Amino acid sequence: MTELKSLDWLQIVDSLKKNATSELAKSELELTSPLSHPEECEQSFFNIFSAQNVLSFGKRPFMESLDLISTWLPRLKKAAVLKTLELKDIRHFCIETMALYEVLNLTEEDWNQTQKSRLMNASESLSAIDQIMTTDGGIRTDASELLYKLNEEKKNQSQQIQKTLDRLVKKFEMETVLQDKYVTNREGRWVLPIKSGMQHQFEGIIHASSHSKQTVFMEPQEIIPINNRLRQIDQEIDQEIERLLKELSEYLASQYDKFVETKDTLLFCDKEFAKAQLSDKLEASTCEFSENEFLLSDVRHPLLVLNNEKVVPNTVEMTAAQRILILSGPNAGGKTVLLKAMGLAAHMARCGLPVCSGPGSKIPFFKKIFVGVGDSQSVDEHLSTFAAHLKIL
Repeated sequence: MTELKSLDWLQIVDSLKKNATSELAKSELELTSPLSHPEECEQSFFNIFSAQNVLSFGKRPFMESLDLISTWLPRLKKAAVLKTLELKDIRHFCIETMALYEVLNLTEEDWNQTQKSRLMNASESLSAIDQIMTTDGGIRTDASELLYKLNEEKKNQSQQIQKTLDRLVKKFEMETVLQDKYVTNREGRWVLPIKSGMQHQFEGIIHASSHSKQTVFMEPQEIIPINNRLRQIDQEIDQEIERLLKELSEYLASQYDKFVETKDTLLFCDKEFAKAQLSDKLEASTCEFSENEFLLSDVRHPLLVLNNEKVVPNTVEMTAAQRILILSGPNAGGKTVLLKAMGLAAHMARCGLPVCSGPGSKIPFFKKIFVGVGDSQSVDEHLSTFAAHLKIL
């Protein structure tokens, strides 16, 4: 890792991570490392090229829902009854899946078709969720016929209670019986504030008293049956909601394997799109792996390109007979920048990333890259070897 740090590789990885839309993809991109075989790198080049084609339509799908999947996917596997917050997260996941499918559907490329085939039919799960949930995560009052009837009855009973209480407030003079002209709720029962000592003049049940003991909260006798029914309705509503959540959870649990495959596909695409975005910013090109030639056409240091610096490209060519390259020139002439650019090109190619050079580049598939930079100079700070030594002094 120290050697890669000398090549400014960590800054390149940071730029790569910034393109990902999920923390899960960022954490995996941070571990970007060389692949084992040239064929794997060539497949990676193809994936990135295909992702670039998708992004060329101007739509970059988001996969932020991946960061919440660890909270609900294990419970889905256990077929647990999901909570509304978890269902809201699953809904977000379905929406992002559908958005990815829509973008992949813009062309009939084989790569697009392969990714689409790995995505679940998220619209079915989304429809099932939307039948019982609102977009903000609440339960719809019309999620079922029974729930609708119960909510309508609750509304009517509540209105009847309110009318009765309003009538009682007007009936009793505030200075004699009522402590104040308002109604409140205690222990799920609608009550009136009665002056302490005056409860004998008011027919009802005491449910609580104020801290000062100056007020007792009484449920009027007239509304006790209605209050009882309201409590019963609330219980029936809770039971119906639990039934609906259980039924929905069972359906979603039956789709568990599809959720897993879709999650893997979203994560894969998020990473490939991030790589594609980096390649676009660098105007990078794929290279050919060659055992006998090291050719970099118009190579540039990617960090300078990312910083929008004016970069002078260089072309470097070494054949099998040339095992050593010597660069000479004045201080601050760009020698180390070029060497780092060459090292980064070789390392990026091994990692399956297009290199910051023109088309036609050829790079040996190095199994190991050794870096020896004589100082801590930085391309970011525009320091040459000589200038870096002066800075240290």
